[in-house]
Amino acid sequence: MSSCNVLIRLSTSLTCLLSTPLDLKAVSFSSTNNASLLSNAATVFSFSSCIIIPFFFYFFNFVQTPAYAELSPGARNEAFDKLTWRALWWFRWASVATLITGLMIVGITQNYMKKFMADGSASGIGPNASIFVGMVLGILMAANVWMVIWKNQKVVLANASNVLSGGEANPAAAGAGRSALLASRQNMIFSISMLFFMVGTSHFYSVFNEATAGKAWTFVLIAFAIIAVLELNALGILGGKANTNKLLWPYESHKNALISAFSLWVVLWILSEILLKK
Repeated sequence: MSSCNVLIRLSTSLTCLLSTPLDLKAVSFSSTNNASLLSNAATVFSFSSCIIIPFFFYFFNFVQTPAYAELSPGARNEAFDKLTWRALWWFRWASVATLITGLMIVGITQNYMKKFMADGSASGIGPNASIFVGMVLGILMAANVWMVIWKNQKVVLANASNVLSGGEANPAAAGAGRSALLASRQNMIFSISMLFFMVGTSHFYSVFNEATAGKAWTFVLIAFAIIAVLELNALGILGGKANTNKLLWPYESHKNALISAFSLWVVLWILSEILLKK
């Protein structure tokens, strides 16, 4: 069973899930306002957990996957049992930490959601649309981690442990690994766009403050439609999960996933340039 079966990613999410634009220049602890201090602290913790997520994300994809593919079945099961479950523990709980701190930022920051995605928004409609797309991508990535990847990886890890103990291999492990692989690669595809729209909100989209609400919603809804189709495809709803399904080309190698990731980012970026300018 290839390490491709191992959970990858994700998030969240880089899963930098729901955090606000990660602009560290905005982090200042000189304020005596408790809400401001708490918001600043949440931003720092959110940023810190966002460092952990991509580290494991790319470790799983670019280091573990090819390395496990070269191991014998026995050595691979040993690695699953001794290494992978520990990496997955840090990985999935980092996505939770990012989600929680991101929600704290949204809830604590004064007027954060006031007239969100509407004319007269304090932050500007362009930045609202950008962070909205980043948030949704991050939430979806976190959902993939816990509801698809970890769920199936538990089957793979239990099988590895059972085989090492002299038990029979679980025939469902291969299918579970395949499901985890598809969701993990989809998270990899989402990650570039998620990071761009999360971080880019404060660095690039602040100049789009004069975008209209109509155009902003058009951009967001088109982005969501594209994201939904990709997610349904990764879940096997658009043709199944077998490697004979041509629609699964983006997930069959990390090279394909990288190409798909940057293609998605280019499409969303061009759409934002067209629709978020006045």
